[in-house]
Amino acid sequence: MTTILSSDIDPQAIARCVFIDGQVDGDRLWHDLEKLQRQAPLFYCPEADLWIATGYAEVRSILAAKGVQVAFADRNDRLTPGWRGHRSRRNMEAWFGHKDGADHMRTRRALNGFFLPSAMRALGAFLDLVIPDIVGNYRARGGGDFLDLVGFELTVRVTDHLLGLSPSDRPDFRALIPRIMKTFDFGLTDAEWQAADEASDEMRAFWNERIGERIADPRGDDILAQIIRSGAFDHDELVVMGENIVAAGSDTTAHSSTNGMALLMRHPEIMDRLRLNPSLAEPFVGEVMRLVSAAPVSGRGTVESSEIGGLTLPKGGIVLAVLGAANRDPAIFDRPHEVDLARPNASKAISFGHGLHICLGQWVVREALLRLYPEMLRQCATIELEGPASEARGLGIRHVSLRLRVK
Repeated sequence: MTTILSSDIDPQAIARCVFIDGQVDGDRLWHDLEKLQRQAPLFYCPEADLWIATGYAEVRSILAAKGVQVAFADRNDRLTPGWRGHRSRRNMEAWFGHKDGADHMRTRRALNGFFLPSAMRALGAFLDLVIPDIVGNYRARGGGDFLDLVGFELTVRVTDHLLGLSPSDRPDFRALIPRIMKTFDFGLTDAEWQAADEASDEMRAFWNERIGERIADPRGDDILAQIIRSGAFDHDELVVMGENIVAAGSDTTAHSSTNGMALLMRHPEIMDRLRLNPSLAEPFVGEVMRLVSAAPVSGRGTVESSEIGGLTLPKGGIVLAVLGAANRDPAIFDRPHEVDLARPNASKAISFGHGLHICLGQWVVREALLRLYPEMLRQCATIELEGPASEARGLGIRHVSLRLRVK
């Protein structure tokens, strides 16, 4: 059941709505969070036994603080009880983005060069070919489920390109990814956990075999071949890397593209401007990332007592940094809930994180979205909603259901 908050903002009620019940009332949430930022940009919620940060300064400080880390076992034990008993979530937690210290930095340094903006030029040439084809197929069938037919189709093709895969010799990633990523949501049923574990088993079996083959013959220009030739990772590390790039990267990119299209549908005046001037795609994508990022929440744990925003967070605490709220903090962004294509400080948005754990794949997402929306408007003279867009959130991923009619 969706919780709709009253006009009297109660921080504990917001915490229950967003982080315990897991259901929200769309736009109302962000306006309530803005009021909360003024009252308590960082506060402790005793009912959930965790700290919640919504202010921009507080969120940035948490993401950069040495004593507030990602690799904190109690975080998952308390937010997702029972996760240790499921292979799907354990496999995802092995990804380097869920580590800190030397383990994290060794992997990041080895991968960083493959995902810099300069390294994305070759990807841009690929996107220039594949996005018109995806949009053309979508238009030819008159539209439909945007997330599945455009969002996931785009991200799976990008993943195939980056990792040297083809649809004929791999599992159906579009079927597996949502089941695996479901493990980051609230209150999974036994059936959902079983489906996630089975999907994870299929993904793990594929990557075990594929990595063995690629190590034996690491030829190719794809990123996976280059990473293997670097010699920086062993077989098991490469398996985990493949799983996480496919699951986490594809899921986030697919939902970001869909969230942005839903935002465009709500602003026909922006659509008209973008149709006339495709160069406005760059500031529009910036606003997409700021306003409707697919991962608006980041969990951390305090491994030592830490001073944040004038408050002392004790060792052993759980902290949820609400990036989505920080990106709408009126202390930083003027008219924060509006789409502003001339926003002078748009680059301050922290949609992809901040500090040592900033998202490596952010430029992949940006390059794809910069091309996707102008191409939709170029090929589709008419774009209409087929029923209202709906949304739900889990612990991090923002899901929008969007069906369109196009011609």
